Amino acid sequence: MRPGHQGRDGGRTPPARLQATAVSAGTPVAEGPVPVTATRPVLTRTGLALADVDTAAGNEPFTTQVLAYCAELGLDPEA
Repeated sequence: MRPGHQGRDGGRTPPARLQATAVSAGTPVAEGPVPVTATRPVLTRTGLALADVDTAAGNEPFTTQVLAYCAELGLDPEA
């Protein structure tokens, strides 16, 4: 990541703009729903709904956590 003015140098445009962040944590036993507790505040802060999001990328190392996230938010894991 570079400051915005560096991304515009030489006619380049930054590929994305960070609009909101959230942090959540849980115990190893209840890890599955933890990303959901960060997603909902971000949607609220940006005024977006899941239907407004075209693509989402997660950084979850375990399939079970991704499936729990999808189930909790009503997302299709095959999409």
